Amino acid sequence: MDYRGSYLTRGDSYNPATHTATYPSWKTQITTPQYQYAITTNDIFSSAANNGSSPDNTPDDIGDRENPREFAIVSTRLFNSQMNMSTWGETYEQNPTFKVMESDMAGLLVPI
Repeated sequence: MDYRGSYLTRGDSYNPATHTATYPSWKTQITTPQYQYAITTNDIFSSAANNGSSPDNTPDDIGDRENPREFAIVSTRLFNSQMNMSTWGETYEQNPTFKVMESDMAGLLVPI
């Protein structure tokens, strides 16, 4: 399954009718990548079960998440890297485990 996504932060807006994102004038465009390489993860969706507060990390002991905003971090690191055009992340849960592949083609971040 393919989809396109946007990561909007404070001050950003998106018009679904025109598929256009608008950014405030106080933000600056990234012109030089800040990282050499993208990163991978084994907790792409920031699982509540991965909280580090219980010996067995059971979902009924939510606590603080070990990797908050992990999908956003992996995604922004990809399009802000010099060397990589793709990356991946797996879900923390097992049986089944899911893998998300992301590709930065033509400046668009699209999971593949």
